Amino acid sequence: MIKLLLVDDEKTTRDGLLEYIPWKELGIDAVKAAEDGIKALELAMEFNPHIILTDVRMPKMNGIELAEQIKVQLPQCKVIFLSGYTDKEYLKSAIRLQAMNYIEKPVNIDEVKEVITKTVSLCRMEEEKKQNEIGLANKINESLPILKEKLCLELTVPNFNSASIQEKFDFLGITIREQCFCTSVIINLDIDASENISIPQDQRDSLIKVTEQIFENEKVHCLCAVKEPGLLVIHILGDTVKSRAFLENLLGKVKSEIEQISGIGQKLFIAAGSVVNSVHGIHTAYQRAAITLQKQFFLGHGNIVFFEEDNSPVFDFGKYNIQDFLDLLIAEKKNEAEIYIKKIVSELKLCTNTLVDNIKNYFFNMLTGLSKIADDRNIVIVESEHKKEYFWDIISKAKTIYEIEAYLLEKLNIFFGALAEKEQSNSIVYSVIKYVRNNYKDPNLSIKTIASYAFVTPNYLSLVFKKGTGKTINQFITETRIEKAKELLKDRRIKLYEIASLVGFSDANYFAKIFKKIEGMNPSDYREKHIL
Repeated sequence: MIKLLLVDDEKTTRDGLLEYIPWKELGIDAVKAAEDGIKALELAMEFNPHIILTDVRMPKMNGIELAEQIKVQLPQCKVIFLSGYTDKEYLKSAIRLQAMNYIEKPVNIDEVKEVITKTVSLCRMEEEKKQNEIGLANKINESLPILKEKLCLELTVPNFNSASIQEKFDFLGITIREQCFCTSVIINLDIDASENISIPQDQRDSLIKVTEQIFENEKVHCLCAVKEPGLLVIHILGDTVKSRAFLENLLGKVKSEIEQISGIGQKLFIAAGSVVNSVHGIHTAYQRAAITLQKQFFLGHGNIVFFEEDNSPVFDFGKYNIQDFLDLLIAEKKNEAEIYIKKIVSELKLCTNTLVDNIKNYFFNMLTGLSKIADDRNIVIVESEHKKEYFWDIISKAKTIYEIEAYLLEKLNIFFGALAEKEQSNSIVYSVIKYVRNNYKDPNLSIKTIASYAFVTPNYLSLVFKKGTGKTINQFITETRIEKAKELLKDRRIKLYEIASLVGFSDANYFAKIFKKIEGMNPSDYREKHIL
């Protein structure tokens, strides 16, 4: 929308121009008029015109003075002068103020139309250029984070193109001296690569933005990028990186902010590389940060660790034979087995040069050995048909030695818990058998009375006995009574109803019925057949 302000102290000139110039046809969408320079200036501040068509000689404030004010207040506004005088000083002023044109009075309508048309065309060209520049600036601003991420990742690769890297730093407005102290930091966000989980774009942007803001607040340059899976890479540039205390404080702030954004909590781990003295050494700093990141396996989550030359020993696996551990399981020595595991873990934490894969293989073999011993005792420590694959999946995904230790101890407790339960069950089964054999004569013998004797609930007693013997307690009571009855039937002096009573049946007919059901014949026939 192109707007024009007409300024002339002569009413006839104002009205004539307003009436006879086809403003809409010339591309002017809105026109307003003022009778002197002061009113024109006030109106211009409110109306914000693209073009001002003004008389030169006016009372209070002339056109030249108005143009001078407009150039300051509205520098993009185009000024066209109208004048009935050819005074050279006015022409000089018009040139100095870069006026669009200078139209002499009396006004020629065609000349005005021609000048307005050219000025409107110029306004539109400038507006289009302005919009293009705004669009380009917006695109650049939108792409800056992407360019920064790409540059950050390029610096992690050895032998990068120095000239190309310098151009990118210049484009991003980051001034880097030839001798510039730098370091690299890797933050493990604990994203599981095997699950193909990636960080959502909005969260990636938030992580990078909050990190950059923390460094910006301290006037420190940094480049950040998320490197899948779940690694945030930060290159820190500037002399301040030489201060361990400064860096530690800064990274502590980053850690707190990231934990709040992601909800990761104490699973986050920050590894800082060595300090190098130029951008060309960033790859070395990054490599050392990657080496330091491996310490997470030994140190656990929630730490900020700086690179140091590591002279720690490699763990001697031959010192701890897995068979010694399995022998403790076979001997059912729970405490000793737990101590064995904890002692190994304690020593491993000091042997940080040990290959993590070797450690995982060692514990995997311990787990499979435990599983085999459990299977031999009909103890289930994991619900899976493919136990080896299942165990390796758990062990291989473990981020720290603490996770492996906790998992192994958990399975150890399940194993010994099941052993204890079996032992208790065997004890209860033995008690039931003994009690029934001593009290089978009692017609009131029942699960309830036996449970009371064993100090367990009837339901638990029934479950344990059935699991241990394959029979119900009532079946066992009945079988015991029938076996005793068969012994008594050998003595012909004892009558059948007496035998029934002696083995706990108060009803002789019911006794005969049960006897026949179990033995296939009634008691009298059994006596005749088996006793000479």
